[in-house]
Amino acid sequence: HDPLKLIQSYQNEPLLPLEETLYVFQSTIPHLPTQIFEAKQKCRQKSPHGLTLDESAAIYLYSMGDNTDSVYAHLQHAWNSNDPSQMKPWLKYLRLLYHGADKLPNVKGKVWQGIPYSPDGVAEL
Repeated sequence: HDPLKLIQSYQNEPLLPLEETLYVFQSTIPHLPTQIFEAKQKCRQKSPHGLTLDESAAIYLYSMGDNTDSVYAHLQHAWNSNDPSQMKPWLKYLRLLYHGADKLPNVKGKVWQGIPYSPDGVAEL
């Protein structure tokens, strides 16, 4: 099974403001408006790479994945389901996220993502 097939149509989605891309999750992700507000406040400085405020905030919001109430945790849950119907609501957000990420320069080096450690090898957010 090719996991990229879950999101293959994200490029067909319109570029929308961050709030609109995540509107469908307002009732399922606690404190989502607060998380979006925080992300936009942290990203107010002009991007040297031409990212819009919404693109920068989408990336920032994704990186705020430190608990079960985060956008990252909910997106990962949908992705891990391997169910296209669970990924479909995320396509608008992914369009904005990837559009912003594509503007960032390529860098050679190691990139690490910190996740909680679990001795049994199963990390839970």
